[in-house]
Amino acid sequence: MEDSSIPPLKSVLERLAERSMGGLGRVWVGTKPLENGSLIAAIISNVGLDASGREADFHAVTIEDAPIWLTLFATQSLLHGKCPIPDGLLEEVTEALAPLGPDAQFFSKGTWQQTRRLKHYELVRLGSGWDRSRHQLIFQGNEEPLPPIDVLEDGGIIGFGKTVAFAFWVEEGD
Repeated sequence: MEDSSIPPLKSVLERLAERSMGGLGRVWVGTKPLENGSLIAAIISNVGLDASGREADFHAVTIEDAPIWLTLFATQSLLHGKCPIPDGLLEEVTEALAPLGPDAQFFSKGTWQQTRRLKHYELVRLGSGWDRSRHQLIFQGNEEPLPPIDVLEDGGIIGFGKTVAFAFWVEEGD
């Protein structure tokens, strides 16, 4: 029997994967895999990517910040700067992730920072003064794209609650 939170979350993520700025969006939402080995690798494999042996590339994202990261991955070019975020989208994403529960966990490959502010870059997080008028994802790290993709930049977020998991991944080439 399918968890009732899967269809609404899947619907939102599939719509977000239709990136107006180009690139490819990959989405999977389903029953949380059994923990036989790496949960991160098991989840990301559902969108055709291989993180085996690369789990250390993934960093935890707080439950408060996960909707921001997901919104930015869905709306921002990883290579070409900021794009407008539709009004209400962050709230819609927050609502779609809520059924994962208060103990949900989220991870992203690498560390992403937002636009320059007072001569330094800040981590993308709710407490950093993030707002929709001042944003751009800037990748900080040496990680290569996850196999089997061949792009200049890739990134996204995975998450899971007690029974449901998801992967949202975007790829861009020049």
